[in-house]
Amino acid sequence: MPDEFSPVYGSSNVDGIKYDPETRECRVRFRGGSTYVYYDVDQGEYDQFFHAPSKGRFVNQILRRSHRYQREHD
Repeated sequence: MPDEFSPVYGSSNVDGIKYDPETRECRVRFRGGSTYVYYDVDQGEYDQFFHAPSKGRFVNQILRRSHRYQREHD
């Protein structure tokens, strides 16, 4: 997985995202400092997330409802 998060500009909630196509894990870093990993996210869905006009809405309406997830420990 790339070490760096892709920065998210213009979002009041999401600070950065990154994706590992081998493990199908999508990590979302929120502005409050917490990071969550979403499991079994396919490349096409990540591409939709990457290009979504509202990252926070995508997380709430798609990722949280469709994928197992957990908070990563700092």
